[in-house]
Amino acid sequence: MRGSNRYLGTTSEERPMPKPREGYVRPILRPYEERIAGVFLHAWDQWFRSPGRKTFTYRRVRACCVHELIVKEARKEFGRDRDVRIIEGQETIYLMFKNAVVLRLKKGDSRGLGHNNETQTSLAFISADADIHVLPLGLPDVERVEITYQLNVLEMKIEEVLVIGRDGAVRLWSYGIYPRAAAPVTVLPVKRTTVARPDDVLKIPSRRDDKKDAS
Repeated sequence: MRGSNRYLGTTSEERPMPKPREGYVRPILRPYEERIAGVFLHAWDQWFRSPGRKTFTYRRVRACCVHELIVKEARKEFGRDRDVRIIEGQETIYLMFKNAVVLRLKKGDSRGLGHNNETQTSLAFISADADIHVLPLGLPDVERVEITYQLNVLEMKIEEVLVIGRDGAVRLWSYGIYPRAAAPVTVLPVKRTTVARPDDVLKIPSRRDDKKDAS
């Protein structure tokens, strides 16, 4: 059974951590996608409306402030869900859905990957061959993915929220949960018109015909 602790006594050599599989992760997270995206959007909106945000010069300060707001929003959104467990990390949290998928919430780089200081815990989270004893989860057979946000060119709003499966620095796969993909456009059939008969066509006289009539 996924989510059990029966492998806690094994080493990474005996029990490699699983690479996240999109086909496994998608159906588990699908019912929560809108709420997950909302956590990022609400946090950014709070930051952007903050009267003091323009007093900060460095992007890393903004990233830290937004991250803390994201954590607060996530606690508020998922704190009472039976199928969602909040796992405390070092100055962050992880969200575990249905004892099967664990998320970490990050700002994405140009490739959409989350980035931060390369601590043992961080490297363990993104590596398929991590030492399970370094993880703050205690669940070696739970697949781990990132949810990252990316800003638009002017850095005025969140342009995209992605679910990303990775193995170290390699992005294995990704898909967007904000904005959602547009529904396919249905092309309505065009009503075929009948060919007009010559007698039904109204002929508008040209200027040349007017000159002939006047002469």
